Amino acid sequence: MKNKLCALSLILLLISCSDEIQQFDDSTKQTQNENKELTTRSLDTDDHALGFGYDVTGDYLDKYSIRNSVIDIVKLREFDKNSIITSNEVSGKNQYYYGYTSYDYIKEITKKTGVNTSVSCDSIPIVKGNLSFTGSFSKENFTRHELSTKYSYASADICKDVRWLRLAESVDVLSNFLTDKFKRDISNMTSPEQFVKDYGTHVLADITIGGVLRVMYSSSIIKEDDQEKKTKVIKAGLKGVLAKIGLSADVDKTVIENVSTSAENINRTLHLEYKGGDGVGGTYNLETGYPTIDKYSWEKSVTAANAGLTKINWDKAYPIYEFISDPVKREQVKKAVIRYINDSQLSVLQLNPIYEMFAPTMDDRFYAFSWDEVQMQINKWNNEFWGFKGYILAKPGVNTIPIYEMFAPTMNDRFYAFSWNEVQWQINDWKNENWGLRGYILSEPEANTQPIYEMYSPLLNDRFYVWSWEEVQMQISKWENEYWGHRGYVFSK
Repeated sequence: MKNKLCALSLILLLISCSDEIQQFDDSTKQTQNENKELTTRSLDTDDHALGFGYDVTGDYLDKYSIRNSVIDIVKLREFDKNSIITSNEVSGKNQYYYGYTSYDYIKEITKKTGVNTSVSCDSIPIVKGNLSFTGSFSKENFTRHELSTKYSYASADICKDVRWLRLAESVDVLSNFLTDKFKRDISNMTSPEQFVKDYGTHVLADITIGGVLRVMYSSSIIKEDDQEKKTKVIKAGLKGVLAKIGLSADVDKTVIENVSTSAENINRTLHLEYKGGDGVGGTYNLETGYPTIDKYSWEKSVTAANAGLTKINWDKAYPIYEFISDPVKREQVKKAVIRYINDSQLSVLQLNPIYEMFAPTMDDRFYAFSWDEVQMQINKWNNEFWGFKGYILAKPGVNTIPIYEMFAPTMNDRFYAFSWNEVQWQINDWKNENWGLRGYILSEPEANTQPIYEMYSPLLNDRFYVWSWEEVQMQISKWENEYWGHRGYVFSK
């Protein structure tokens, strides 16, 4: 979980840009000018990332989403200094993002930033139907379990803007001031895909820089199925956290905290990160305590010298291929951009919770796979809720085994079969009933999974399941129940 949120902190956040600010002596600058590499104009100038390529599929506002320089700002300024508009007006704002899953969290970011509705994206139709900034949940940093529907996310970004920069020219004019490296790479291009990786999907022409103090909150919500209600729960959870860490003035005023719903968050984890100035960072298990943040000291320490991206105006973020004059190569790069964005889309693992239930009138232990089903079993049938056990998969995949719910009328026993052949055998040989497919478990273990063992109680004539070998031993030694085998693996709670 710690690794997950450390990676998640990259979303909407640049690491302190002090490591980006490199001072070069005259001889080094001369060498760089000769080489015309990315470091020709690194992020060490007053213009920061203005005129650079940007990867819209990467972590939002992350320095690693900034690609090679496209516009030669020095030559543009020599042509007309009014082509570059800047303002050093200092301002502040807060931004909040919520999602009942990782997909919906990124969807919220995509929507609120306006990237998919911007004028500059009209010529990339595929962008409008897909998510941007999916690199925030990269495969390198997240297991598929961590990208599952198990987790909900919320974040607050407390921003201080110190400088605004804009290129006040059209693409046609800017195309006359391309860097020598960009022109050379277009001329020598053999792989449009590699070109997109090097230069990104867009060119930044209107940016704001400053600092961000980021509060990232993650939890699992186990007693709710409704997506809208889950979002309200994660919102309330973040609001409560902000108040406890000294940021009560920065809570989202649109959120009404409900203590009862906030209490349904488990696996509650907080990650703090900042860029610019001197702040507080770290990952915290909220079951053990809360850190304290001095927001005002951090704000005072943020300057243009240690700033990073805080905002991109997507109406002025132009598709990279619009700067390519060769019609054939332009079309090749456009298609490569579309493929690149398509290939970056999130694949979120759909999980369903496992709730253990008990029917007193039947002496039968069984399982429900949604909170609505739990409530129905309690309210309609007076059955008992015995606890949350983990997660099964909602859809089949690699190394999955189906779970069929069965019923034995002669024993008043609900149990589960783990193949269609077993279902047919139970029906044909034992006259048992097939009550339907409930989901899938894993045949092989992977990260964050636990085994499932089938047990039998001769006293109650009841088949049931346990989730550790220690529990198997306890059931045998203490209750004289029988071990009927290992059936597979489920995702842990």
